[in-house]
Amino acid sequence: YGPIPAVERTEVVGGGPLVEGALCRITSNDGSAAERLITVIDRPTRHAYKLQGRFRAPISYLVKSGAGEWRFAPIGGGTRVVWEFAFELTGLWAWPMAYLLMTLTFRRAMRDCLVLTKQCLEEPLPQPAGQH
Repeated sequence: YGPIPAVERTEVVGGGPLVEGALCRITSNDGSAAERLITVIDRPTRHAYKLQGRFRAPISYLVKSGAGEWRFAPIGGGTRVVWEFAFELTGLWAWPMAYLLMTLTFRRAMRDCLVLTKQCLEEPLPQPAGQH
């Protein structure tokens, strides 16, 4: 997705449960790592976080900070998922380039991430050896 690396792993720093105030490390396929501070856990309806630290170039030229929020709601026999982001730009001048980056690459990357998440959740869990 251009300058947006794929996430390979997310883990709670120091281990433990995912709770408000927890710090998570996100490792990407380009070797970079970012941290996410969990600001809201309201199971089963909402999960929000702030991105901590600095972004890598070229995104760091445009974006100072970011936050994300997942909202979940029952719909039919499934769940509706809304994933929203907010970014603080480095300056007003960054808006046109940030807009292009978000609409041409970031939005597509996040949409594909949701599709992959759905596929992972719908796969049957592997059965332990010897059980059917």
